[in-house]
Amino acid sequence: MQTPVETLFARFAATGDPDALAAVFDQFAPRLLLVAAHLAGGGFAEDIVQATFVDAIRQRQRWDRTRPLAPWLIGLLGIHVRRARRERRRLPDPARVGTRASESAESLAEANECFEAVAAAVEALPRHYRQVLSLRLVHGLELQQIAHSLDVPLGTVKVRVHRGLVLLRRALPAGFTASVALLAVPSLGLAAARQAVLAEAASATAAVAAVAATGIAFGGFGMKKLALGVAIAAVAAVGWFTFGPDAGTAPVGPPPQQAAALVVAGVEAPQRPDAVRATPEAAPAAPVIAANERAAAPTTGSLVVQAVWASDGAPAPDVTLRAYPMPANAAAGTRVRLQDAAVGTTDAAGRAAFAALQPGKYSLMAVGAPSQSAASRVEVRAGESAGFRLAIEGTVQLRVTVVAADGAPRHGATVWQRIQQASADPFRCLGTTDAAGRLEWRGFPPNEIWARAAGLQPSPLHTLPQTAPTDPIDVRLVLGGPGCTLLGSVADPQGRPAAGARVLIACDDSLLPAEPRSEVALTSDERGRFQCDEVPAGERYVGASLPGFAMALARVQTSPAAPATIALVLRTGVTLSGRVTNSEGAPVPDVEVAAHHRRITVGFRTDTDVGRSMRTDADGRYRIAAIMPGEFTARVMVEPMLQRELTGADGEELTWDPVRDAPRTISGVVVDANDEPLSGWQISATESQINPLSSPGRRNTFGPRSVTDAGGRFEVTGLADAPYRVFVFAPWKSGEHSPAANQVPRAIANGVR
Repeated sequence: MQTPVETLFARFAATGDPDALAAVFDQFAPRLLLVAAHLAGGGFAEDIVQATFVDAIRQRQRWDRTRPLAPWLIGLLGIHVRRARRERRRLPDPARVGTRASESAESLAEANECFEAVAAAVEALPRHYRQVLSLRLVHGLELQQIAHSLDVPLGTVKVRVHRGLVLLRRALPAGFTASVALLAVPSLGLAAARQAVLAEAASATAAVAAVAATGIAFGGFGMKKLALGVAIAAVAAVGWFTFGPDAGTAPVGPPPQQAAALVVAGVEAPQRPDAVRATPEAAPAAPVIAANERAAAPTTGSLVVQAVWASDGAPAPDVTLRAYPMPANAAAGTRVRLQDAAVGTTDAAGRAAFAALQPGKYSLMAVGAPSQSAASRVEVRAGESAGFRLAIEGTVQLRVTVVAADGAPRHGATVWQRIQQASADPFRCLGTTDAAGRLEWRGFPPNEIWARAAGLQPSPLHTLPQTAPTDPIDVRLVLGGPGCTLLGSVADPQGRPAAGARVLIACDDSLLPAEPRSEVALTSDERGRFQCDEVPAGERYVGASLPGFAMALARVQTSPAAPATIALVLRTGVTLSGRVTNSEGAPVPDVEVAAHHRRITVGFRTDTDVGRSMRTDADGRYRIAAIMPGEFTARVMVEPMLQRELTGADGEELTWDPVRDAPRTISGVVVDANDEPLSGWQISATESQINPLSSPGRRNTFGPRSVTDAGGRFEVTGLADAPYRVFVFAPWKSGEHSPAANQVPRAIANGVR
């Protein structure tokens, strides 16, 4: 399923994720390049695009997430187009280099018209032409490298590049001829600008200061030379020309996740996008810096992880890794939070890269690994690139055969799983079947899998054992009969087309179906439309969601006699705002406030509402928008938790000012039979009316916890004014399997307040 560019840019703005920014650049930069070349001339086009994205990086908090991203980028580009036009008439005035001119309505209208024309022409290109043009122009690959990457003859690549440019030239208005000619010149491609933009994003604070100090003319257009001298960004990302969805009614699924960016000072760029070296073979070359420029001392480091399957040492591709900073990395008085982790996904060779990490020790974890043995520690130093080999256990091998209802093998069917971890898109495509209807896959044990194919109903869900046997597991998935066609559209509350909305179509309408099937997931196109020919006959729910809006939900009747139609209108939702304070009236900053509206929708195995949350600012204030109308629960994620049940109508604004009482503390000492203190033992507490032993032998059922120090002392904080049961566990070393005996409390104290 295609991720909307608005979602990607919002992810970058919130987390600094270089993959998200790379995907936005790959989709929009070539279109903006053609617009810039048409409006300002080819001599400035590359620099205009680069400056536009640099401005977007620096002003990312100014973008209104409820608005499309393209017009905002075009507005930034319009500023630099006007500046470029002035540059052709006079030399830059140093006194006015940093002055930002206001874009005129005429410039914005002209840029918007150009962008729309380019977008339409690009979408009309066949996929194989968009693919080679992306690798050639965006990523800067040579023709032979493209041929190797796509496993096609060199002659085929040459023909596709030539014909792709010809088709693009024919599809655009006559005034764009020179702009398309610009793309044909490799030295003027976007690869260098892309590297500079990602380097700017990786060091948003230090790099911005260094560039500003050089007095570069033209609002940062010359930054490319300095940024490339200081850092090389290598990102294995799918290009703009391959980002858009294909036409037709085939199942729409998420693209493979891409490797994170690697920014290492002075390290030579790899020859292929997926060839990221863990450690340089030779001493890094010194960056090229002009005499009037000073390179800031590096304050961050980077990490390259080679992930392999522990059973045989084979590369582990498409695995999401998290690098958690150890508590020693955090500033005094702060806690390490889950959102502080850096996230990367391994490429086809099992490599993942993490850029701009603060120096210190990190704990590596493979997301979804059923075994904690995948956790390891590594140290990152400023100005250095650390390499690490991570052996991952607990994998399973699947041999899936997909057949039609008559038993015939189904070529081109897709096999899916549901991701258990919190994710913007819980559906993951494991691959496509070959001519014999077979697919071999390896990874963490999925809970359920199913198959989809155009024109046929999805297969029933197949539940897999949550173990990792050494032998492959054979699975046979049988597709349903012919599907009905559903045509639909998604619009925002103002009636405008909602592109990139996730659409879910239920496959049954009973609480306990005889053969449970997963809902069908797809994405609306640029006009907000969608089409599916896999829907069973009958009445069912259809829902649509898009970041910034509350979900749209409706029912539709499908029949094989004629296509059904449905129009879904997203809702504004409820807005909840307020201020979190303590019992003395002081603000409580940096705590998470969440609003969750869960409802059971028949036929949907995925929650039909995504919880909304945010952290309070320095004054303890928060504002959560787009909550589903109706009854919902608001929580302040502190210990003890603050909670309130609320009800709101669509478009209504509610206020809740929770007050956090002073937390209670239980302290004590743990000793053995000889009164000797026990160090490193874990202490946990839960309210007496809650029985954690209802799920015996599991530590995660217990509440707030602590660890004894060298003198056996402990302190459990964040407790309510209530009686507690205190549990004592033997030490459990991180990264090792814990014996069953260590999961059972060794001592229990009741009625502690």
